[in-house]
Amino acid sequence: MILRSITMEDFGLYQGRQTIDLIPERGRPVVLFGGRNGAGKTTLLEAVRLALYGKRALGVRVGKAEYEEHLLGRIHVGADGRRASGATISLEF
Repeated sequence: MILRSITMEDFGLYQGRQTIDLIPERGRPVVLFGGRNGAGKTTLLEAVRLALYGKRALGVRVGKAEYEEHLLGRIHVGADGRRASGATISLEF
């Protein structure tokens, strides 16, 4: 199974709709992510984990209320302090 792309909308620090192509180029079989602290590398991995595992991404002992609170906390908040109305994550295989 090859992850071809991830699309996030208003998730974490990603504002608006962002699609990241994950298909390696011919002769370059690895996709690497780099960036400064706070650039969104961990947020990207968290998005993949949440999309694949849902509540279990946070651990087996996490309850429904804790999971929902976590998801609400991951909705993008702009520099002006306004929270987006929701967030989405989609994966293409």
